[in-house]
Parts: sequence; structure tokens; C-alpha cells
Amino acid sequence: MARDLDPFKLSSPRIFLVRMLVFITLCALLVIILYKQIWTAFLANPGLNTLIITVLLIGVLLTIRQVLRLFPEVAWVNGFRLADPGLAVEVRQLDIDVADPSDEHAIDDRDRIERAFRRLTTEQRTVLVLHHHLGLPLAESAGILQIPTGTMKSRLNRATAALRAALDADDGRRRERRAVRQIRRVDAARAPRGRRRTRATPG
Repeated sequence: MARDLDPFKLSSPRIFLVRMLVFITLCALLVIILYKQIWTAFLANPGLNTLIITVLLIGVLLTIRQVLRLFPEVAWVNGFRLADPGLAVEVRQLDIDVADPSDEHAIDDRDRIERAFRRLTTEQRTVLVLHHHLGLPLAESAGILQIPTGTMKSRLNRATAALRAALDADDGRRRERRAVRQIRRVDAARAPRGRRRTRATPG
């Protein structure tokens, strides 16, 4: 079961909805059991108690509505797959250099893009996917996120810069690892010569 856990996948809000419904059911049973006592207390001040119960019911309904709204949003976010070949198109539109799909290093480039994309925040990934991957205009993307168009444009610019920075950082680490491997190979190639010279000197 632990093998199927995806840390980048949003969990379903169903469990929270179930807990809420269980709690409401228990409260309803308690009201039924204590009906006479509650009714007597209610009649002591009907106007105020009616207002309190009305506000309580409205709050419960609004809370349940908010949880229900999460279902399509969670499904929408989890519908994205970083291994989607369309991600390469998205990155080309961001003016980020990627290898040609026919190149032998295309798979390595896709892995590099995926690693960089995973380092972004949820907000940054969302604006990039909406505008570049799905091809939605700024105004429509802003409407989905319920933010002004100017804010959407600012977030998109920051997300693009963050993705470029993540790609550059990944390239820097790859060059550093490559340099370390080259140094080790050179040292390994020189080591036998040094040992041969040491053996030849006493003779």
C-alpha cells in the first residue's frame, strides 16, 4: 500500500465529508433522545433560540458546500501528469531550451523538466498548467482561480522565472557531478602509473 502513495497527489476530501456527516448524525440522535429537555429550554426564549439554530444550520450547510466544491477541484489537479508529452510543448512556449524530440537525449531532458516542475509551488504549477499546458488565455485562467488578470500575469511571470531557475540549478548540479566523475577517472588512470614507478625505483 505504501508503494502506491504519491506525495504530489491531493487526497480526496471524502473522508472529511464522511466525518462531518457522522458528527451531524450523532447530534441529531442526541436531539431526539433529549427532545423534551431541549424543547423546554427552547420555549424559554423562542426568538433568540430560533436565531441561534438558524445561524447554526446556515453555517453547517455552507461548510458542507465548501467541502463538496473541493471534489471537482481535487480531481482537476490530480488529472495532470508530469510525464505527459504535452509538457515539452508547454516548456517550448516558455522559451526554455529543450532537446529535439528526435534527439537521443530527449528522455533525459524530459526528466530534467519534470524535476524542475516538481520543485515549484502548487500556485506556480497551477498557473503554468492553466495558461501554457491547457492553452487558456490570461483572463480565463484568472477567472478559474478567481483572481484579477493582473495578478494572474504576475504569478505567471514569477512561475516562469522559478521554472527557469530550477532548470538552471539542475544543470549546475549535473555539470558538477560530471566534473567530479571526470576527476575520479583521471585519478584512477594515474594511480597505476604511480605504483609502477614506485616499484621500479628500488631496482
